[in-house]
Amino acid sequence: MNNVIVMGLCFSILLLFAGYFYFKQEVTKRRRAEMVLQQQTERERLVTQIAQHIRQSLDLDEVLATTVEEVQRFLQADRVLIYRLWEDGTGSAINETVLPNYPTILGQSFPEEVFPREYHQAYSLGKTLTIANIEQGEIEPCLVDFVKQFGVKAKLVVPILQENREVEADLSPDSFPNRTHLWGLLIAHQCSNFRKWQDWELELMTQLATQVAIAIQQSELYKQLQQLNAELEQRVQQRTQELANANTSLRAEITERQRIELELRHTNHKLQAL
Repeated sequence: MNNVIVMGLCFSILLLFAGYFYFKQEVTKRRRAEMVLQQQTERERLVTQIAQHIRQSLDLDEVLATTVEEVQRFLQADRVLIYRLWEDGTGSAINETVLPNYPTILGQSFPEEVFPREYHQAYSLGKTLTIANIEQGEIEPCLVDFVKQFGVKAKLVVPILQENREVEADLSPDSFPNRTHLWGLLIAHQCSNFRKWQDWELELMTQLATQVAIAIQQSELYKQLQQLNAELEQRVQQRTQELANANTSLRAEITERQRIELELRHTNHKLQAL
């Protein structure tokens, strides 16, 4: 009888422990799900905020500055920058947010060797780069030494792509250049330690790079509109001046004709008198 009671107590204790561990696992799962949901909500809020900023502002520098600031704050990265690629293959950091402990890259220009042209095609097709340890990533040893001077230990790179307006009409869809143009790169650096980048961080950077591309296109269209308006205004002023000159010339011609007619009438009067 005592054995039965002891076994019953043991079974009850086991049930309590099982229930406790099950409850603990459920709480952990729920907290993890809540954290994921919160991160997703924050990501959507950030993307929406920058998208609204783009729609409300035509100042590209302001949009780019806001983007790097928000990405740096959200990812808790040590440095976030936008790297602009130029036609001659060189590049420069045109926007940057960096913690005070690390050197700034803003405004510095770099030769083509820093980002060789053979890499352009892959990034033009949407390639991204996530490196948790700069010494073990897919980077040439010379470039590893180069980025180390800026304290970089891990990096995340996504392309900023635009529609390629120079694609010939007879090019096949599989030919290069593709339908996209590599305008630049959105880059996050971790300098304090190595960092394994999460999938949602890469997704966020990709979404924001798309928003940056929209801002660039919007800014370029606005500049084109301003240029067209300036050209139109110049043409209107030129045409107005031409009309004014023609009007002045016409008035002078009318005045001269009236003078000649007056002289003719005066001459006729003399002839009639004679």
